[in-house]
Amino acid sequence: QGKYSLGCQAVDYSNDPIALRLLKAFHWTYFLKTTELIETVFFILRKKSSQVTKLHVYHHASTMTLAWLGCKYIGGK
Repeated sequence: QGKYSLGCQAVDYSNDPIALRLLKAFHWTYFLKTTELIETVFFILRKKSSQVTKLHVYHHASTMTLAWLGCKYIGGK
């Protein structure tokens, strides 16, 4: 406990349980952000365009991309 802070720090590529727990959190975040983006696609397919803005699409696409980057490059070997 207390291993991670809000500031910048080196990436832990080891199989340390704490690093793997962080990687698991990134995987869950990626899954959640993907489902939110799919929900936006359903809004568009149902022609509920009033609920979809460029900012809405940008937000969901960028957070999903950032979560993917976290899964790809942050934890574990």
